[in-house]
Amino acid sequence: MAISTLANPAWAVKPLWCLLGPGGLGPAIFLCGRIVDKSWNINSSFSGVVVLAVSCHESYLVRILNSYNTGLALITTKEALLWTDGRYFLQATNQLSDRWRLMRMGEDPPVEVWIADNLSDEAVIGIDSWCISVDSAQRYEQAFLKKNQMLFQLSSDLVDEVWKDRPPNDATPVIVHPVEFAGCSVAQKMKQLREKLQHEKASGIIITALDEVAWLYNVRGNDVHYSPVVHSYAIVTLHGAFFYVDKRKVTTEVKNYMSESGIDIREYDMVQLDVSLLASGQLKGSAVNGSLHMEKDINVAEHSKIWIDSNSCCLALYSKLRPDQALMLQSPIALPKAVKNPMELTGLRKAHIRDGAAVVQYLAWLDNQDLTSRVLSRLPLPPCMGTPARDPSDAVAPLHAPILQFLPFSQPKSLLTGLNGRGCYPPCPF
Repeated sequence: MAISTLANPAWAVKPLWCLLGPGGLGPAIFLCGRIVDKSWNINSSFSGVVVLAVSCHESYLVRILNSYNTGLALITTKEALLWTDGRYFLQATNQLSDRWRLMRMGEDPPVEVWIADNLSDEAVIGIDSWCISVDSAQRYEQAFLKKNQMLFQLSSDLVDEVWKDRPPNDATPVIVHPVEFAGCSVAQKMKQLREKLQHEKASGIIITALDEVAWLYNVRGNDVHYSPVVHSYAIVTLHGAFFYVDKRKVTTEVKNYMSESGIDIREYDMVQLDVSLLASGQLKGSAVNGSLHMEKDINVAEHSKIWIDSNSCCLALYSKLRPDQALMLQSPIALPKAVKNPMELTGLRKAHIRDGAAVVQYLAWLDNQDLTSRVLSRLPLPPCMGTPARDPSDAVAPLHAPILQFLPFSQPKSLLTGLNGRGCYPPCPF
């Protein structure tokens, strides 16, 4: 893999969709055509740049103007192509300018296959290594072998250079998830995790999946609408634990909670440096059961394994490890998180009761609406329903359009309910 000097992560939002407007493509092509990487002092001729609509945590549930999208774009020196799935075929067809070509996922070749088939020998493809998983990067490289093409990790986010009016990131506070709801303390979870590390002869693990960090440390947040996660990373070793988050989100309660749990709180963008220290056996912690000290036995031999889940760990962090140092297995958190304990099952049942009550209340409201003289879109909604989770602008699709995964609409009411229902709403607070 060709590795350049990596930029700091641009939080968790990648601006694929900002390129789709009439004026976005020109500057992007100009930037992607020929780039001088000043950190290397060499002229690098790029054949194209891949822009992904996923986060640094390999999740497509990123908050971009309160919308949720999946897909990727390939911008070459001659054209621009957008890959997206069937949910967005109609929207993309209607909204893309004539300078974009729509590539339908499941029908057209994947981006790496298209690059291998259509771009020249030894083509160099730039990518933001914070937004591609290890598995995906290796799949790209495997496809590129037949023409000796190369995947190049960019030293800066080119899209950031053209997205001048990017919305600021909100510093929503981290919330402690009480053990009476979690059903298992952080100490118990850490003990089980370290036993698995020892079993695999690993000295530490890098956790990048947002839901896994939230589950392991019993924290919640509001960084992604309608998904209670915090933009954060975690590193756990045999003797230490680290939580990487924007410290503006850390309240005194959270600070004390983490200290009592033996977890160091560090700035979000320190994770790359600390992974390098972890790889060299020099990562040191300080917070252990509320007391401060420098851990001495956290230092590990250079041949020790570092556990990563290659399906979720980003290429930027993996690149800080030696290839023989990475233990690439499914995350040991995935299974225990999926197997719910009795307290979590109780919480699930209560949540379903509240949600069911909200749906019934909504359907009762809907039955009292006069639908003979107007088309009922997602708005207006009864007060109990709050704000729809999906962007209301998505409702502009024709009612009888053949949208993948949805049956043809037979009546306006089916836009919101029944087999064709497309709304997703929060439960009423009782």
